[in-house]
Amino acid sequence: MKKLLCIILLASTLPAFAVPKCIRYTTTELNAMTADELKAAIAQNKENMWGYSSFSSAERAENQNCLIQNQRISSALEMKTPKKQASTQK
Repeated sequence: MKKLLCIILLASTLPAFAVPKCIRYTTTELNAMTADELKAAIAQNKENMWGYSSFSSAERAENQNCLIQNQRISSALEMKTPKKQASTQK
C-alpha cells in the first residue's frame, strides 16, 4: 500500500507529458490561406501526431483530432489547387 501511495505521489509531482496539440483553423482562416500555407499547416500537424500505439487516451484523442483537422485542411487545399484536365487524344 505504501509503494502504491509513493508511486501516486511521485506521478502527481512529475511534470505531465505534454500532448502535442494540433493547430486548429476556422473555415474563414482556411479559406484565407494560400496553398503553400495549407501544405505547411498539414506538415506541422503531422509532426504533432503521436503513434497509435500510444496508451494515453488523451494522446489517442489528440491524434484523432489531428486527422480530422488535416482532412479539413486537405479539403481546403483541394479547392485551391487547380485540377488537371484530362487530355483527349484524337
